Amino acid sequence: MREISCIDETFDNNYTIEYKLSIQVSLDGFSFCILDNLRNKFLLFKHIPYLLSNNQFLFQKVSEILKTEEYLQGKFKSVTISYASRESSIIPAEVNTDDTSVLSGIYHITESEGIKSIPTKLPNKNLVFAYPKAVFDLLEQKFPENKTTHSAIANINQGIQKAKKKYPHGVISVHKNNFSIYLFEEEKLVFSNAYLYTNEIDFIYFALESVKSAGFKTTLMPIYINGFLEEKSAIYNLLVKYFFDVIF
Repeated sequence: MREISCIDETFDNNYTIEYKLSIQVSLDGFSFCILDNLRNKFLLFKHIPYLLSNNQFLFQKVSEILKTEEYLQGKFKSVTISYASRESSIIPAEVNTDDTSVLSGIYHITESEGIKSIPTKLPNKNLVFAYPKAVFDLLEQKFPENKTTHSAIANINQGIQKAKKKYPHGVISVHKNNFSIYLFEEEKLVFSNAYLYTNEIDFIYFALESVKSAGFKTTLMPIYINGFLEEKSAIYNLLVKYFFDVIF
């Protein structure tokens, strides 16, 4: 995905104390948008693409962006920071998440990463995820009173909001070399997983196997897509071929 920058003509860099800032950071891009809280209007969106191999490079990239990006220098009414990664899992709310053992059985968690648990809209379920401590310490210094979340929360919320009684449905969040899939029956999350992929064949194989594992039929299932996917791309064309409907 190329760099994207959209700004409303009414944006005022001297008035940011009334704006809400939302940031998403990951190994394959940094995005942020600014909402005018009084008018409930989005004034700015910017996506900075990159593809990094580890959290040390991510720290350097985020540090550079925070220093040089002019639209991030003001004080904001509120700041929400979302981390997008594969290293997350839905767990019962009562499970202790004081150490990395909650995720280490599934993913490789290093000493440079912390673990955070946050509530979801699913009954008695939390989302636990690993995050790069140095990167989030840096963001905490820049925005001391931020709210930290994970991109999976938005995907789960979208799935719940799109619930239909007649058919199951899914949400797929696409990144440059991995994607997450969430399958719902009405408002109940039936299946979720994250996969690495190298091409469109990998992608559609994992997507179709996920639906099969959940006991659903793709011919009856609408899929809601977000992230790094362009209409008419090879992956998009395969999704359209196999699924009832593909919606951005």
